[in-house]
Amino acid sequence: MKILYTGGGSAGHVTLNLQLMDLYKEDGWEQYYIGSEKGIEREMLAKYPDVKYYPISTGKLRRYFSMENFTDVFKITKGIGQARKIIKEVKPDFIFSKGGFVSVPVVIGAKMNKVPVIIHESDKSIGLANKISSKFATKMLSTFDIAGHDGVQKVGAVINSNSIKPFELPDDFDANKETLLFWGGSLGAKNINNLVAENLDKLLEKYNVIHQTGSVDKYEAKPGYYPFEFVDGGMLGIIAASDIVIARAGSNSIFEILYSKKPNILVPLSLASSRGDQIQNANYFKEKGYSEVIDDEEFTYDNLVEKLAVLEKEKDQMISKMAETDEIISINEFYNLLNTLY
Repeated sequence: MKILYTGGGSAGHVTLNLQLMDLYKEDGWEQYYIGSEKGIEREMLAKYPDVKYYPISTGKLRRYFSMENFTDVFKITKGIGQARKIIKEVKPDFIFSKGGFVSVPVVIGAKMNKVPVIIHESDKSIGLANKISSKFATKMLSTFDIAGHDGVQKVGAVINSNSIKPFELPDDFDANKETLLFWGGSLGAKNINNLVAENLDKLLEKYNVIHQTGSVDKYEAKPGYYPFEFVDGGMLGIIAASDIVIARAGSNSIFEILYSKKPNILVPLSLASSRGDQIQNANYFKEKGYSEVIDDEEFTYDNLVEKLAVLEKEKDQMISKMAETDEIISINEFYNLLNTLY
């Protein structure tokens, strides 16, 4: 049996694929991956030598006018041809797609080869790549109920608790202080990074600080402050070691926070920087009582302090709400479901 994965552009479009690989390997499947030539997916797949990686040409899909749209049409067309040839050669039993721009040529190439495709959408609304891919796919699964798309099957958020890496707080952390985790996502978050850098001394007066920075900005550790770029294998261990999480509102991140039942403040990407999916995710979590939210444009030190004070009063209620959730399934449950669909 053979499975071929696709998805990329950010870790959120790759992580679930990686989590499935151990299970398919245990069951003796041959595994393949089609991704971009230079994306984060290629870097992450380097640690999976048993999974053959095929790079293809890809272009960005934009909802707005840009001269690059014209050149990217040719890149995507080239990618479709490459994907079609690879799929014909590999002959997978099915393809699992986590979205991102690179997935579109793969899904179209699969349709040309009459290979079943299962898509997974993590956000509250369907991204442009998955919206296009859905026209060629066999089935779409989703984390949320998605309004106006009756054919999409909600399965909940997939969490892999099989491989949580315990994280021990640094020895120079003050055991009498709460620990804040600032989490910008795999690519980092400039706004979050700037706030931490500009206000670190004030933050350290009351808290220990763990800071996931991404690879662009560089920071030096000091007593009570632990910066790091990214961690392979997921953030669950680090979240568990923290008391309060301040994070972007990507779907993978918020559901790992929910699973860990940690009081949190979400800072979703603004409409100026995204299609608004993180805003939708954050608003949903706020409505459910799982999170407090600060808009990206209003993410200042004073507003952060104000929200931390709110959390101090309401964290027990927030934790109780999170404990009631039925919106999470295990990676093993998802694996078993996936194998009934193709």
